[in-house]
Amino acid sequence: MKNLGWRLMPTPFYFYEFLKKGSAIVTIASNVKQCLSTMKGIDAQLSSFALNSLDKDAQAIFHEATLTIGEVKKDLQYRVLELERHEPQYMGS
Repeated sequence: MKNLGWRLMPTPFYFYEFLKKGSAIVTIASNVKQCLSTMKGIDAQLSSFALNSLDKDAQAIFHEATLTIGEVKKDLQYRVLELERHEPQYMGS
């Protein structure tokens, strides 16, 4: 499995200003947090598969997938922090 090397691009401030005018920021924050939670579950499953697999090739593939998912999780965690920094009332929700 190849590292896709993608990153979430920072959203320009004017986009946050647009979102403040409605409730879209709540939906975005909730969706990103839900996605992060899902990715954590996927990460746990892949780690479990890697540990429980008897096939060395399968272990390596699961391990590589876990590393890729870890990068995605890190990107999503950064996005959550950015959303909370721009909209502190949604912190921890």
